[in-house]
Amino acid sequence: MELEEELRRKIAQIQPLDERAMAHSLGLLEDAIVTIAGAQGSHQVELNKRCVTPFCADNGVVAQGVTQSGQDVTTIVTKNFCSGEASVCVMARVAGADVIPVDIGVAQDVTEPGLRVHKIAYGTADITQGPAMTREQAADAILYGMNLVKELKEEGYRLIATGEMGIGNTTTSSALLSVLLHRPV
Repeated sequence: MELEEELRRKIAQIQPLDERAMAHSLGLLEDAIVTIAGAQGSHQVELNKRCVTPFCADNGVVAQGVTQSGQDVTTIVTKNFCSGEASVCVMARVAGADVIPVDIGVAQDVTEPGLRVHKIAYGTADITQGPAMTREQAADAILYGMNLVKELKEEGYRLIATGEMGIGNTTTSSALLSVLLHRPV
């Protein structure tokens, strides 16, 4: 009898599905999956092989004293990406993603295993003195990134995250956003 009573109590606790919660259950995640399906050209979304590709380069604006550390830190962090010691490497391991660092413009030569090198220049020019890059350099960097994504896709990667790393990047990012958003720095 006690078991039957307990069973009745448990059954009484069962609630119908929350239709409102179901309507919004995935929210932004669902939007992201729909976008990925469109990018992959299939409703069978595959995310089993993924990577993050940090693009490493130095910023010439460092000459203006806008950072608390020198450009040698860019070299150190680039090497740490290769050895798996950078914080993004820890996050990538948790996510089951590979880290594929790129030297797109580190001020020093870095020759670590696993580093892809497509050095546009040994750092950019100082944006306070003129353009950071020539149009040709910018086009070269963008095309390299596009070609890298194609190559990684051919290697089976289905989710590719990109990032940038370099001492002085906060200053250059702020300058770009200021121009693009028509806002003061």
